[in-house]
Amino acid sequence: MSKGEYKDVQIGPKTTSIPESWEVKPLEEIFDLYAGGDIEDSQYSETKDEAHPYPIYANSTEDSGLYGYCSDFQYPEGSVTITGRGDLGHAVYRNNKFNAAVRLVVLSPSEDLDGRFFAYYINGNVYFPPESTGVPQLTRPQVAKTKVCFPPLPEQRRIADILSTVDEQIQQTDKIIKETKELKRGLIQDIFDLETTGESSRNTSGISLEEVPEKSLSNHVSVISGVHVKSDKVSDDSTKTPYLTGPDDFDEFGFSVTKFTDDPPKFCEPGDTLVTVKGSGCGKTTFANKRASISRQLKALRADGSLEDYYLYYWMQTKQELLSILAQGTSIPGLSTSDLTTLRIPVPSMETQAQIGNLLSNVDEKIRQETRHKEGLQELKHGLMQDLLTGKVRVNID
Repeated sequence: MSKGEYKDVQIGPKTTSIPESWEVKPLEEIFDLYAGGDIEDSQYSETKDEAHPYPIYANSTEDSGLYGYCSDFQYPEGSVTITGRGDLGHAVYRNNKFNAAVRLVVLSPSEDLDGRFFAYYINGNVYFPPESTGVPQLTRPQVAKTKVCFPPLPEQRRIADILSTVDEQIQQTDKIIKETKELKRGLIQDIFDLETTGESSRNTSGISLEEVPEKSLSNHVSVISGVHVKSDKVSDDSTKTPYLTGPDDFDEFGFSVTKFTDDPPKFCEPGDTLVTVKGSGCGKTTFANKRASISRQLKALRADGSLEDYYLYYWMQTKQELLSILAQGTSIPGLSTSDLTTLRIPVPSMETQAQIGNLLSNVDEKIRQETRHKEGLQELKHGLMQDLLTGKVRVNID
C-alpha cells in the first residue's frame, strides 16, 4: 500500500488503513433507520397470496418457520435488516418490499448506496456488543451510532456483484446436494422396498429384493464391541491411534478423527459398519473408511464372505429408526449385540449386492464432491470479504 492511496482511520477501538476514496460514517448518517414492529393479526398470513414478506429474524427464510406474509409493507426493496435478538447483528439484503417484526432493525438506503454491499460489510466487519442487561438484544440506537467504511457507489456495486455471484454458486451447490440426497433416499426406499407415508420420493433403480429370502444377521457378521479408554490415555496427538468416541465423529459417509490414544483396545477396520449402541444417538451408523479404536458407545459389524461391505452398510441405514426404538427400554438408551444380530437381512447374490453397493456409494460420492465444492466456495467468499470489504484489494469498476 502506498501512503498516497490509503489513509488511516479510527473505527471503534482500532486504527485501520482504507483507500483514500472511501468514507467512514455512522450508519445513522447514511441510512434511514427503523425499528421493526408487530402487525395486526388481520394483516398476517402464512402463505404468499400476493402479500409481502414478513421476516421475524434477519436470517429468516421461507423454510425456517420464522417467516410470514403481510397484506401491507413499510420498507422498500434494497433495504437491509439486522437481527436485534437471537443471532445478534446478522444482516440480510432485502430485494423486495417487506414488513419487519419487532426483533429487527431496518436500514433503508438512499439511491447512492448499494444495500448488498452494506449487508456483506456488516456481516464481515462489524461487531455489535449487546446491551448488558436482561435478554441480549441490539437496539436501533446502538446500530445508529456504529461506524462503517465504504467506497463510492460504483465500487460498492462491483464488490456486491462479485460476492453475490459466489453466493449464487453456493446456493446452487446446496440445491444439488439436497436433490442428490433426495435421490439417495428414493433409491434406498425403492431397493429395500420400504414403506413410505405421504408423498414418496421413490426412484426406479431396476433392482428388486422382493423375492430374496431374509436370513439372521448373526450368520453373516461378527460383532466387535468397543471399549472405554481412560481420559488420561486420550489426547489430540495425531501420531497416536485414532479414537472414535461416538456418533459426533460421524460424517455423511465415514468419520472424522479428533481424538487419539496410545492404549487402543478394540478396533474397527476399513469396510466395517459402525453402529451407535449407547446414548441418545442409538442406531446411527457410518461406514469405516479407515482403521480406528472404538469406544464402548460403538459396535462394529464386520461382514463375512457372504455379505458385501457397502451392501451391509446401506441396509443397516434402513434400520436406524427401529434400532432407536429398541434402545429406549432403559434410563440410558442402549443396544445389545443380540439386538443387532437378530435382525433379518435379505441376502441376494454377491453380484446384486455389489450392484446395490456401487449404485448407492456413487451417489454418496457425488454428495461428498458437492460438499467439498461448497466448502471451497465458502472459503473463497471468506477470503474475498476480507480483501474487498476493507479495500485491501481494489476492484476494476470499468
